[in-house]
Amino acid sequence: MSLRLLHAPPFPALVRRPRWRFSSAMKLVRRFHLYSGLALVPFVVLYGVTAWLFNHPGVGAEGQARTLPAAELDAQGRRSLPLPLELAQQVLEGVGEPSWTLDPRSDVRYRGRLALQGRTADLDHALSIDEPNGSARWTERPRAARGEPERRAIELPVVREALASATEAALAAMRTAGPAPSELRVRSAPVLELGLLADGEKRRASYDLAKGELVVHPAGAEPARSLRSFLLRLHTAHGYPAELGPRTAWALLVDLMAAALVIWALSGLLMWWQMKLLRRAGLLALGAGALAALVLGERMWGVLA
Repeated sequence: MSLRLLHAPPFPALVRRPRWRFSSAMKLVRRFHLYSGLALVPFVVLYGVTAWLFNHPGVGAEGQARTLPAAELDAQGRRSLPLPLELAQQVLEGVGEPSWTLDPRSDVRYRGRLALQGRTADLDHALSIDEPNGSARWTERPRAARGEPERRAIELPVVREALASATEAALAAMRTAGPAPSELRVRSAPVLELGLLADGEKRRASYDLAKGELVVHPAGAEPARSLRSFLLRLHTAHGYPAELGPRTAWALLVDLMAAALVIWALSGLLMWWQMKLLRRAGLLALGAGALAALVLGERMWGVLA
C-alpha cells in the first residue's frame, strides 16, 4: 500500500462537499450582486440626480434667482425678529401662567424661514428670508398659468350624503372594534377632474368633493411642465394606486430598488469578508461609517424630530 493511500482522507466526498456548496453559493451571490446592479443602474443614477436637485433648488430651475442683501432690506425699514430666548420669554409673559417657566436644558431656537410670494403679469415671485444673516433669496419664474381660475361653490346633496354616511359608518365600526374618537371629520376627499367647453374653448376643471367647489381654469392655461419639476415629482412618487397603470409599475420598481439596496449592502459585506487581507482595514472603515451614522442621526433627530 502506498503512502498516498495511507494519508488520504477516508471520505473525500464528505470533506469536499460543504466547501463546494459554499463556493457555489458565493458564486450565486456575486452574480446576483453584479447583474441586479447592472439592471438597476439607470434608476440608481436617477435617484442620485434627483436627490442632488432637491439639495440644490436653484439648479435647472426656470427663471432667475438673485440675492437681496440684508443692508438693503434694513434700509427699507425691515426690523429683525428678537433673539429666540427673548421672544420665548415674551411668549410666556403673554400666556400669563406663573407656573410656566423655560426648561434650562432645552434649546430655544427658530425653525424654518420666512417665505413670501407674489405675482406679476407673467412671473411668479418667491422670497426666502434667512433670519440669521438677514439676506433674502428672490426667485422669479414664469407663471404656470395666465389669469386666475374661476371658482364656483356647488353643494351637491349626493356628495354630502355619501361623505356623511361614510363618516358615520367608519365611526360606528371603530366603536365596535375598540376605543374610538367622539367624532370624525373629512380631512380630504377625491377631486373630480373634468374637461369643459366654455364658449367653444377647452377648459380644465376640477370639483373638490370636500370643499364643494368647482375650479375652472382659464382657456389655454396648462400646468407648467419642466424636466426639473418632473424629476422632483418622480423622486417623491410613492404608494400603490387603486387602479393599475404606470404608477403601479413605478411603485413596484420602488420596492425592487429598496430590496436591492439592502441586498447589495449585505452581499457586499459578505464578499468583503471573504478577502481576509482586507478584513482589518474594512472593519475600521465599517466602524467609522457606523459611528458617523449614529452621531449624525442623533444630531438630525434633534433638528427634525
